[in-house]
Amino acid sequence: MAKPNAKSNAKSVRLSNEAMAIVEAAPGEGFNAKYENLIMDYTKQLEEMAIIEKKIEEKKQELESLQKIESKVRNMLRDLNYVANIIPNIVSATKDIYSETKNVSQESTRLQSPADELEIQRFEKAFQNIEDAKRLGKS
Repeated sequence: MAKPNAKSNAKSVRLSNEAMAIVEAAPGEGFNAKYENLIMDYTKQLEEMAIIEKKIEEKKQELESLQKIESKVRNMLRDLNYVANIIPNIVSATKDIYSETKNVSQESTRLQSPADELEIQRFEKAFQNIEDAKRLGKS
């Protein structure tokens, strides 16, 4: 019965001096072991390279996502800086409007005489009488 690792493939190879130097530098006892070790190491490295390439692709996608987030954060910071710069102007304008409104309100109060106040009360009473008459006419 043949061993599971039995070497049943016999081949003859011709190599350049450069390829032969590489095989001879490989670990192992004798040409066949060195040649086989080179092939097995190469196959293992190919598998490792596929895993590494997959990880690289995943990291590229992660980087792309992070770059999109960074862009959004930069835009948000730009907008926040704009708001931070405009808030003092809004506060100042609000204070000015409040001050002007307060002054106008005080002036209009001073302009009203007792006669004006009586006129306003008569107007309000007349308006109320009209409203009452309308209600009575509908009843």
